[in-house]
Amino acid sequence: MPKFKIGDQIKYNPGHYDVEYGFITKVKESNESAFCRFWSNYQGGQLRTMTNSESCNFRDIKKCNTNIPQVTIDAWLKHLGYNKEEATND
Repeated sequence: MPKFKIGDQIKYNPGHYDVEYGFITKVKESNESAFCRFWSNYQGGQLRTMTNSESCNFRDIKKCNTNIPQVTIDAWLKHLGYNKEEATND
Protein backbone atom coordinates (compact mmCIF):
# COMPACT_ATOMS: atom_id res chain seq x y z
CA MET A 1 0.00 0.00 0.00
CA PRO A 2 1.51 3.35 -1.00
CA LYS A 3 2.19 5.93 1.66
CA PHE A 4 0.41 8.58 -0.41
CA LYS A 5 -2.13 8.49 -3.23
CA ILE A 6 -3.48 10.88 -5.84
CA GLY A 7 -5.90 13.33 -4.25
CA ASP A 8 -4.46 13.18 -0.72
CA GLN A 9 -4.56 16.57 0.98
CA ILE A 10 -1.13 17.56 2.25
CA LYS A 11 0.95 20.20 3.94
CA TYR A 12 4.45 20.76 2.60
CA ASN A 13 7.26 21.97 4.83
CA PRO A 14 10.79 21.46 3.51
CA GLY A 15 12.18 23.07 6.67
CA HIS A 16 13.42 26.37 5.32
CA TYR A 17 10.25 27.66 3.64
CA ASP A 18 6.78 28.55 4.82
CA VAL A 19 4.28 25.71 5.02
CA GLU A 20 2.16 25.27 1.91
CA TYR A 21 -1.08 23.34 1.56
CA GLY A 22 -2.26 21.38 -1.44
CA PHE A 23 -2.88 17.91 -2.82
CA ILE A 24 -1.02 15.10 -4.56
CA THR A 25 -1.28 14.65 -8.33
CA LYS A 26 1.26 11.82 -8.85
CA VAL A 27 3.23 9.44 -6.63
CA LYS A 28 6.72 8.07 -7.34
CA GLU A 29 7.29 5.31 -4.77
CA SER A 30 10.67 4.40 -6.30
CA ASN A 31 12.27 7.67 -5.25
CA GLU A 32 9.91 8.49 -2.36
CA SER A 33 8.45 11.61 -3.89
CA ALA A 34 5.12 12.99 -4.99
CA PHE A 35 4.06 15.69 -7.41
CA CYS A 36 1.80 18.22 -5.74
CA ARG A 37 -0.35 21.24 -6.54
CA PHE A 38 -0.63 24.03 -3.99
CA TRP A 39 -3.43 26.39 -3.05
CA SER A 40 -3.19 30.10 -3.66
CA ASN A 41 -2.64 32.20 -0.54
CA TYR A 42 -4.76 34.93 -2.14
CA GLN A 43 -7.75 33.15 -3.70
CA GLY A 44 -9.49 30.47 -1.67
CA GLY A 45 -10.05 27.21 -3.53
CA GLN A 46 -7.83 28.32 -6.43
CA LEU A 47 -4.47 26.84 -7.36
CA ARG A 48 -1.27 28.84 -6.98
CA THR A 49 -0.26 27.91 -10.53
CA MET A 50 -2.06 26.25 -13.40
CA THR A 51 1.07 25.26 -15.35
CA ASN A 52 2.63 22.39 -13.40
CA SER A 53 2.86 20.23 -10.29
CA GLU A 54 5.92 20.39 -8.07
CA SER A 55 8.05 17.45 -6.94
CA CYS A 56 8.17 17.01 -3.15
CA ASN A 57 10.06 14.44 -1.09
CA PHE A 58 7.93 12.23 1.16
CA ARG A 59 9.88 13.44 4.20
CA ASP A 60 8.65 17.01 3.59
CA ILE A 61 4.93 16.28 3.16
CA LYS A 62 2.32 15.17 5.64
CA LYS A 63 -1.30 14.20 5.09
CA CYS A 64 -3.69 16.75 6.57
CA ASN A 65 -7.09 18.35 6.15
CA THR A 66 -6.58 21.55 4.14
CA ASN A 67 -10.15 22.76 4.82
CA ILE A 68 -10.84 22.47 1.10
CA PRO A 69 -13.63 19.94 0.47
CA GLN A 70 -12.42 16.71 -1.16
CA VAL A 71 -15.04 17.20 -3.87
CA THR A 72 -13.22 20.42 -4.88
CA ILE A 73 -9.90 18.58 -5.08
CA ASP A 74 -11.52 15.81 -7.13
CA ALA A 75 -12.94 18.43 -9.51
CA TRP A 76 -9.47 20.04 -9.92
CA LEU A 77 -7.91 16.64 -10.59
CA LYS A 78 -10.50 15.92 -13.28
CA HIS A 79 -10.13 19.41 -14.80
CA LEU A 80 -6.33 19.01 -14.93
CA GLY A 81 -6.57 15.52 -16.49
CA TYR A 82 -5.34 13.40 -13.59
CA ASN A 83 -6.67 9.90 -12.91
CA LYS A 84 -7.38 9.61 -9.19
CA GLU A 85 -7.62 5.82 -9.48
CA GLU A 86 -3.89 5.54 -10.28
CA ALA A 87 -2.09 4.79 -7.02
CA THR A 88 1.47 5.27 -8.26
CA ASN A 89 3.24 6.25 -11.45
CA ASP A 90 6.43 4.17 -11.20
